[in-house]
Amino acid sequence: MNADPQKVATAAMAVLDTLQNRDINDQIQATACLFVLFARRYSLPPSELLTAAGRLMEHAESIRPEFAAAHRYMSAEWD
Repeated sequence: MNADPQKVATAAMAVLDTLQNRDINDQIQATACLFVLFARRYSLPPSELLTAAGRLMEHAESIRPEFAAAHRYMSAEWD
């Protein structure tokens, strides 16, 4: 599975922005449900998608800067 980390991080930020003001339980469940729906839609094992996402986010021994920015955003802006 090939994807551009910058484009994926930008899309992730758009989803985060949409979910930001929702209840934390709704945020988590909405994200999980979308994940399952994508896996079903494309007939991919969820574990394969998680592995691919983990690899996409990796950079040296840490997280790619694009995804680190999303993590900082979540940490700073969300309750």
